[in-house]
Amino acid sequence: MKISVLFLTSFLCFIVFQSCNNTSRNNIVSKKDILLIGVDSALNVIVNEQKKAFENSYTNLTLSLSNLQEEELIKRLVNNTLNCTVIQRKLTDNEVRYITEKEGNPPKQYVIAYNALALITNRNSDIQSVSVREAQQYFNNTNPNFNLVFENSKCQAISYFKDRFNLNNEQLSKAYSKNNFQELLNYVGKDLKVIGVIPFSYIADTENPKTIELLKNIKVLNINYQDSAGKLISINPSQESITTKLYPFIMPIVLVNGNLEVKSGTTFVNYILKDRAQRLFLKLGLTPSVFPGREVRVKN
Repeated sequence: MKISVLFLTSFLCFIVFQSCNNTSRNNIVSKKDILLIGVDSALNVIVNEQKKAFENSYTNLTLSLSNLQEEELIKRLVNNTLNCTVIQRKLTDNEVRYITEKEGNPPKQYVIAYNALALITNRNSDIQSVSVREAQQYFNNTNPNFNLVFENSKCQAISYFKDRFNLNNEQLSKAYSKNNFQELLNYVGKDLKVIGVIPFSYIADTENPKTIELLKNIKVLNINYQDSAGKLISINPSQESITTKLYPFIMPIVLVNGNLEVKSGTTFVNYILKDRAQRLFLKLGLTPSVFPGREVRVKN
C-alpha cells in the first residue's frame, strides 16, 4: 500500500513538472520579439510592404516602424532608441565614429535597394526636361526659368543636392519647400513654372491605382547631361535607368543596424537581402541591390 501511494505521488509530481515545463516552453516560443525600426518618411509605403511580407514568415518577431525625417532618425539611432534605420544614404564618417565610440562596435550598413529623385511639373507646363547643369545653376540664381520646390525643409532631397552640388546654406535657401507631399502637388498644380523634387519611390509602382491617378496630373521630366564621352543623354527615372546608373540622381536605400546586441536585427538583415525581399523591391518599381534569381517551374 505504501509503495502504491509513493508511486502515485511520484507520478503526479512528474505530470505537474512536465506541465509546468511545457507551459514555460510555450510561453518562450509564443513571446514576440519587437524590433524598433526608424524609416525615412519617403520610404514609408515601401518598408510597410516589406514588413507585411516579413511578419508572414517570422511570426514571433514584430517590426515596429517609426516614420520620421532623416535628421530625427539619426538622432534616435545615436541615442539607441532605435535598433535599425532605413534611410536614403550611408552614414557620414563622423556619425559612424560617434556611434562606434558610444556602442563599442561600428554600425553595420547594408545597401538594400536603390531609389532616385524625380523632377515633376504641371501636366500643362512647357517644360519638358532639365539639365543637371540647369539644376545646379538654379542655386546660384542664374536660371530664372523655373522654381525648384521640395516637399519639406528636412527631406533627403535637399541634403542630396547640397552634397551633389557642394552648396552652402545661402544657396540652398534659393529653393522653396512646402510642409508635405500633398502641398507640393497642389503648388505644382497651380504654377506652370514650378518643378517639384520628389523621391522616385512615390511614383515607382506604376500598377498602383494611386500612382496611376497621380500621374494623370503631373509630368515627370527628363534629365539631360553629357556623359564621359561627351554624348548628350536625356533620360527619365525608371527601374532600367537606375539599374544601369544612367539616371544621374540616384540614392541608395540603406539599412543601418546600430544595436548589434539585438539578434532580431540580424534576422531582418538576412531577410531583406534574400530573394523574396529583393523581388518585392522589384515588384514595387525600385531597383534591388541584389537581383533575385529567376524562378523556373517545370510542369509535367
